[in-house]
Formats: sequence, C-alpha cells, structure tokens
Amino acid sequence: MNAKIEDFAQTLRKYSAAEIHTDLTTRILYSTDASIYKMLPLAVVIPKHYDDVLATVETCIEYGLPMLPRGGGSSLAGQTVGEAVVIDFTKYLDQVIDIDGPGRRVMVQAGRTLDLVNRAVARYGLMMGPDPASGNRATVGGIIGNNSAGAHSIVYGRVVDHIRSVRVVMADGRDVRFGPVSWDRIPQLAQGDTLEAKLYRDLLPLIRDHAALIDEQFPKYWRRSGGYNLDYLRRQLEGETFNFAPLIVGSEGTLGVILEAEFNLVPIPRHKGIAILHYDTREAAFEAVPGLLELQPSAIELIDDYLLRLTRASPAWSKRLTFVEGDPMVVYIVEFAGDEPGWIPDRMEALKRHLQKVGYTNPVVTITDPAGMANVWEVRKAGLNLLLSMRGDAKPLPGIEDVGVPPENLAPYMKELWQAMADRGVVAAMYAHASASCVHVRPILSQKKKEDIDNLIALTTTAAHLAKKYGGVPSSEHGDGLARSYLNPDFFGPDIYNLFVQVKRAFDPDNLMNPHKVVDPLPPDQNLRYGPDYRTIPLQPVLDWSYDGSYAQAVEMCNGAGVCRKLEVGVMCPSFKALKDEMHSTRGRANLLRAALSGELPGGLDNPDLHEALDLCLGCKACKSECPSSVDMTKLKTEALAQHYQAHRPPLHKLVFGHIHELSRWGSAFAPLSNWVMAFPPTRWAMKKALHIHPDRNFPRFHRKTFSARFRDYRKQHPASSSDRKAILFVDTFTEHNEPEVGMAAVRVLEAAGVAVTITPAMTSGRPALSQGLVPYAQKAAAQVVAALLPHARAGVPIIGLEPSSLLTIRDDYPDLLPGD
Repeated sequence: MNAKIEDFAQTLRKYSAAEIHTDLTTRILYSTDASIYKMLPLAVVIPKHYDDVLATVETCIEYGLPMLPRGGGSSLAGQTVGEAVVIDFTKYLDQVIDIDGPGRRVMVQAGRTLDLVNRAVARYGLMMGPDPASGNRATVGGIIGNNSAGAHSIVYGRVVDHIRSVRVVMADGRDVRFGPVSWDRIPQLAQGDTLEAKLYRDLLPLIRDHAALIDEQFPKYWRRSGGYNLDYLRRQLEGETFNFAPLIVGSEGTLGVILEAEFNLVPIPRHKGIAILHYDTREAAFEAVPGLLELQPSAIELIDDYLLRLTRASPAWSKRLTFVEGDPMVVYIVEFAGDEPGWIPDRMEALKRHLQKVGYTNPVVTITDPAGMANVWEVRKAGLNLLLSMRGDAKPLPGIEDVGVPPENLAPYMKELWQAMADRGVVAAMYAHASASCVHVRPILSQKKKEDIDNLIALTTTAAHLAKKYGGVPSSEHGDGLARSYLNPDFFGPDIYNLFVQVKRAFDPDNLMNPHKVVDPLPPDQNLRYGPDYRTIPLQPVLDWSYDGSYAQAVEMCNGAGVCRKLEVGVMCPSFKALKDEMHSTRGRANLLRAALSGELPGGLDNPDLHEALDLCLGCKACKSECPSSVDMTKLKTEALAQHYQAHRPPLHKLVFGHIHELSRWGSAFAPLSNWVMAFPPTRWAMKKALHIHPDRNFPRFHRKTFSARFRDYRKQHPASSSDRKAILFVDTFTEHNEPEVGMAAVRVLEAAGVAVTITPAMTSGRPALSQGLVPYAQKAAAQVVAALLPHARAGVPIIGLEPSSLLTIRDDYPDLLPGD
C-alpha cells in the first residue's frame, strides 16, 4: 500500500472513531457497483458519526486525496467506483431523524435505504414520491446523488422535485445545510471566505448572468438525471426564496458529501387498478403512449416479447403469466391510482372509450384485486430477473438503457435505435417506464470482447445523438457516472458544459469530490470490470458447472446489483443483515472469488480473507432464488473450499462437522455417557473451543435407542399395512440419533392417513460434508443415498424426509455431485 495512504489512515485514526481500511481485500470489495466498471479505491472509511465524516473530508483535503461517498452501490453507470477514499454511510449513518406527519416531511440520514424510509413514514399514510426499483438497497444519499425517479415518475417526478434541504460537507471541510433562504439573507450568507459564502457571492450571479443561455439551450425534457440542475436554479431567480439543494441532487457526489436530507412526502394512494394491453408490434405500442397519457395513468410499464419468452420458459413463472393472452410483441401494464373509490372505474371506462376510438382490437385484461395486481408486478420483476440471469459471457449490458424522449417522439427514436443495433448485428431486450418514455434497452454483449465493447460505446453515443435529435436526454434516471459523462460536452453543448465546469470548480476547487463524473470524464472503455484482457486461473472443478459454462462464469454471474444488501423482505443475505458488512454479502463474496480467480487477490482460492468471507455464508441458498442473477453462493463456496482442501488439510472442526453422521453413531452408542461428557463444564468448554462453537450454543443430545431401533420395535406391534398408498421415509442423521421421537411421530401421522411406511437405513445426505467443502465424502454419501432410493423412485413410491436441508441436497445438489448418474 502507498505510504501516503497509510500515513493518511494513521492521521485519520487520531481524530475519528470510523472503521478505516486500507487493505487490498476491502478495496476489492468496494471496487465495483452494478455497472460494468471496476476501480480500486485508495481506502475505505465507514463512519459511525458525523464527526467521522468531517474528519475524513478534512484529512482527505490535507493529503490531497479524492473522496467518494457511497450508499448501496447500486449504480448502473459507475457513479460509486473510483480511485478515491470511499466513504460508506450504510452501516451506521442510517437513521430517520424526524417525521412531520401533518407537514408531510421527513428528515433522514444519508445511509438509510429508501424502502426503510417508506416503512417509517407509512404509518402516517405517506411515502416518498420517487420509487426506483433499487429502493430496497439504494440509500437516501444515493438517490439524491443520482436524482432517482421510478415507475411512477409521471405522477411524482424525481428526487429533485421533493428535496427540501440537504446537509453536506463541503470541499473545504465545513458542514453546511442548503435549504430555502429568503433573498434578503443572501448578502449576509455571501460574507466570508468559506466555500458556502463564495457560492452565494460568485455562483449565484453566474446563474443570473447566464439565465437566457440556460433558458435557450438547456434540455426541455422533464425527466433528466445527467448534468447539473442549472435549470432548477434558474427557475428560482423569480421565486421568493433560493435553495442550492436542487443542485446537490443529481451531482453524484461531485459537489459535496451528503450527511442528511429533508424531503417532502406524498400521500399513499388508496385505490389502484391495472389494465393489461397487448400490442402486435413495437411501433404500435410506442405510438400509443401519448394517447394513453391523456387518461392520467400513474404508470405505464412495458414488457417485450424477449422477456415474455424468458418468463414462459420458466416453470415457476409461466403459470403466473395468466394476464397475458396470445403471443404479443409488447405488453403494457397501465396502472391508475387515486384516493376516491370511483376513480378507478372511471379511468377504466375512459380507457375503454379511448381504445375504441383509436381502433385497438387486442385483448384488455383488467385487474383490480390486490392479489392479482401484486402478481402482475411480481411477474414483471421476475422477467427482469430472468433476463439478468442469462448464462454465458454475453449479458444484457447497461449503457444505452437510460435515454428518455418526449412521448410523441418515442416511436421514431426507437425505430432509429433498433435499426442502429440491427446494422451492428446486436440483439437486445427491453423494458420500459413507457409513461415517462424511458425505454431500458439492454444489448446482449460480452464485456470480454473488444468488438462488443466497441459496439456498446458506439451505440451509447448513437443513442445520445438520437436523444438530442428527438428532444430527449441520454440519462433520464440512472445518471452520468463513468458510462455517460463523456457524452456531456457534445450533448449539452460547449456553453452549458462550460457552466458545469464552473459549478464544479466553485464547489470543488481542487477536484477532490468524486472526480471524473459529470465533468472531466474518463474514456468509457477504460476501467472495465472484465475487458478483452481479462483472464482467470486454470481450474479443474470437483462439481458440475456445465449449466453456467464454468466455475469462473458462475462467479461472474454477480453483476453487482446489490440486492443481497436488502434489509427487509426476503431471506438473502442473513450474514449481511446481521453485520451490514460488504464482505458478508453475496456480492462481496462473489467479488472476492472473482478477484481470487483472476489473480488479483494474493493466494487465489487459498486467501485467508476469502475464507473469512465464505465462513459466514450459511448455505441457505436464498441467493439462488432471490438474487436477480441467481448466484448460488452455497455451491460457489463448496467448490472454493474443495479446491483449497485439495492442497491443504481441513481443520479439525471442519472434519468433525463434515463427518457428523459417523460421530453421531458413537454418540448414540455411548449415550447417556456422551451427553454427560458434553454437559460437563470443563469438557464442554474444551469441545466448544476446539470446534469453534459459540459459548451460548448447546450440544444436541444423543439417544441410545435410535429411531431405527424404535421403528423396528414399532413394527413388531404394528405390522405394515397392505395399503396401496406407500411411502419411504429417508432417515437422516438428526432424526436417527438426536430426535427419534420426531421420526416416530411422522410414521404415526402417515399411517393414520392410510400410508404404508418403510424406512431407509440411517444415512447422511452429504449436506454437512458439502457445507464444509468435503466434496469427495459428500459424493460417496450421495452415491449411497441414490442406490438406496433409486428402486423406490423407479417404482413411483413417494420419498419423504423430515430434514429440509437433506431433501434439498438430494433434489438440488446431487446433479452437481453426480453428473450423468
């Protein structure tokens, strides 16, 4: 590590209680976000208090180090990666400070996620207006920096439309709150040598002097996320107050470090209804948007045939696609929302009249029950997840996905863009906030091929030119970042871009605040996460990775979206929910595995930090079902450990838990003595110490009379029935040795239901061995289980088990353990 960075860290530790990391592992963890980019930060600081943030900024200024505030790292454009000191707000600075229900306002710290803000204000019947899809991990600071919008922006607009005040640490280290100030206070605020004073003294006149230029040349399209919000400052010149907060919104951390913000809230709609419209061509769907908007919908979401095909091919989701009739090219989800009970029927009738007027003859599916509407939105979300879970190197990449144009120009814009992709032989999928004319087009390209990267950059540039041609913007909700900042000089023109540069210099004279975003851009084909020169170490896997292509490609399925950082709904990821530590998220583990395979992480799969990260993976497989890319960290962990143990002896506690079935036999054979030994304080302490068991955990009790023995005695008194209804009970380790009474209860229940029960010999499914990375033993166990169950399966006899992890191992893991068997 650079001596200057170490000196910086030592200095900061004198004045701050923050967690300060300069090690390579932590820097790798923060080197990516949800974009295609990767840059190693200089250091990572996790502040516990506002004073820690102030000390960090001041020390960065002292050492001339750039700084980068970061939330959930869900940016699609690379706003949250850079060669800077990353300041992560999410672990500690995530509190709601104040809620004013009657005043419809909330004040909240920068590190709190949007969904958690909404949870806090929902009891007042209120919510935040913007609703980006990443709200379960995107933070307040992030949505401000990005100027986020969402599916309902046609009603609620963007973050800039709801911001009231924002508290930031400026590039001179001062803590400043920007909020509405009266014009008679501005001369007072302009006094002094602080950056804040200079802004009121110099920047405000700059906006006034260039008001006509801003009026003439600034994009007129309302849904814009790129550049600086000079148009909002311009509008305030005729108002009663002036507020710099709208300029902080959308600035991507380039103008200051956000500590907290105050927002205006909106009422939660009381009534909703959905109409599903079907279109045979994309052109017809795009041309329909202006007319549909006249009906005052709260959202119009688009799903194309590509996503529909993916959804129909999924056994889990195809049966829920009940609201789509036939084989349309495009489906619109048209939502209406309001507070009056009669509003939804009125809108549905108005929609019916409108469709008759324009000659629409395709199906219209109306849904007004909450369960049905929830199913529609869940299926739409599932389609996007299926898109992101595509295997192989070619992925649906961001880049041109954020263009927004006026509704009347959507059809010609999309026609030209689609032709530009066809000319390059590029296939794409799309979904859209059609109500805002923002179509998320995702070209299917590989980051590892220079030709594909060249195509992506060329298409991004083409899309920006088309956006300008049709009165739109290159970014309507995802921002500039590394992906699109290079477009700003040409798109905004030299005069407006020069104003951006002057704004940046006024706020950040030394260019230390998240440099190379918005202005002074880096080339968009640099700092790629993969790139044409990306290579991985040779590996002979012990599990079957043919579905993913290879082990490395399975690791690379993590696109950095960070859904594993959600704290509310769902199970993924238990270790992150408990610790709020990036290392212990699915994304963090995938980043370290990728770094190990690419040679970036010293020691590769033997790296101790990697093993620390993998150690707290519970093997619950929640990531496999909840991650948009279906990353199976349990399986990835097993392979990594197995590779490590090919050259290193597993530690004692791994061997013990991996072979718990054999040891449990001895436990039952010597019960109750074995139970006494485990309960005796000195031996209990020693065993827990040796086996890495927490002091508060209890050992399971062993039964001398196992389940198998009890079942034999039961059969002597209750012979098997001659019922045609048969089942075989898989006897797992825990049922056999620790809870035989549960097994017997299951037998009685099944036989009371008229089922003739037989049992397998007591067997391990191999799950404990898999969890410890002892794959050869797990394969041996799997072969024994298959041999025992196969005759019954071929005879059509149902197989029943009492231990969920054992059954899931048989169902989900055996194909990877015993490929071809």
